[in-house]
Amino acid sequence: MSRAVASSSRVALVCAAALVVSGSVGALADAPAGAVEQTSASAATAPPAAAVDPGHWGFAALPRLTLNADEGIGLGARGVFFWHRFEQRPYKTAISFQLWATTRLVQQHYVRVDAIDAFNLPLRLESELGFFSTLTQPYCGLSFAACPDDDAHRMRSTEPYAIAQGRLRVARLPWFRDGARVELFAGWRGTGYVPGSLFVDDDGDGKADLTPAPGTLYARHFPGGEPGLASVVQAGVAVDTRDNEPAPQRGFFVDASVRGAGAPTGSAFTFGGANLTARVFAPLPGPLSAGPPLVVAQRSILDVVVGDAPVRERMRFGGLVDAQGLGGQDTARGVRLSRYPGRLRASHQIELRADVLHVDVAGNDLGLVVAGFVDGAVAVFEPATAATDLRPLLGGGVALRVVWNTNFIFRIDLALSPEEPGRLGFYTAPNHPF
Repeated sequence: MSRAVASSSRVALVCAAALVVSGSVGALADAPAGAVEQTSASAATAPPAAAVDPGHWGFAALPRLTLNADEGIGLGARGVFFWHRFEQRPYKTAISFQLWATTRLVQQHYVRVDAIDAFNLPLRLESELGFFSTLTQPYCGLSFAACPDDDAHRMRSTEPYAIAQGRLRVARLPWFRDGARVELFAGWRGTGYVPGSLFVDDDGDGKADLTPAPGTLYARHFPGGEPGLASVVQAGVAVDTRDNEPAPQRGFFVDASVRGAGAPTGSAFTFGGANLTARVFAPLPGPLSAGPPLVVAQRSILDVVVGDAPVRERMRFGGLVDAQGLGGQDTARGVRLSRYPGRLRASHQIELRADVLHVDVAGNDLGLVVAGFVDGAVAVFEPATAATDLRPLLGGGVALRVVWNTNFIFRIDLALSPEEPGRLGFYTAPNHPF
């Protein structure tokens, strides 16, 4: 790299760093402000008593400026308070929040608490209280039929929600370089599905339109809009060998789970599901690693839903995957958000990440990662049509990731897919997608 290019890169990175506002009672926390995926963590071995950290708070905040092909231009803020103690990484407790809305009236606000080794037990407790609302969610029906990108093929939904989950570390396996942590997890999620929007009054009656938008495909398929509470319980097991939770360079993280909802859980809908997700990370060996550090990252998801799940539940993944699909910024990038909500969804993603530059900013490390990626997927809408109504989905593109102190990550992904001719998928979001 020439001096001129290196200099301009440093200037660009310093400008990006200006977006990060951080302070601490002791030191800046090096942990993510809420992860795209829920992941496992471990406590480091405590140092001698004289060196034990008595505890300190850290804080990091970032304006959430987003430009998304599915949701428009977004503006908001994300922040997280970290409690550090006993040299535990990435933190002992994190309290994070988000306030965010877009020009297309998509909103998501939440408060999240994540406590690692809660009550000094090998137990991780996670909880979240939030509100989500969208006017732009694509709805193309439950098939591979052609689907124009217009208002007639969108749905409105208002969704207050709450999440509570516990993860018990039951074993440590010594057979891997960084050890292997085995966890059992169980939790509950309650989502209130309200059709329509609190912020739209198309009929001019002075009241919010809490019904499906007239004239849309969703209104024809579901005139009542599928209102009600989805009260979902879930249980599973996870194995984690990654060297660093927010930005792994080696190791794997696998979780398998089942979930269900029905009258016993207080749900208005009765359905079940299962999920298997595997993520694998490996540095490239030999001559290929002579330049910037290169990491191959892969994620495979297999998810199935049975019963009378509403459309929005068919768009969600189970397990420890906090994502929607198929399509959008998390899976099958380049395809419209959750365009293919099949009963069975399979996805495989691969990224080649290059750690190309690091700059010291007032004692903090600001890094730049570039990546290329390919996403493949298949969806099955109904088992009876699987043999005839099945085709692969493909998307690919390039990405830029700005990394602050290793663990605070902001990504920009550009993607194209033959499923969406002439449409560029542009996504900005916190953290690596996996």
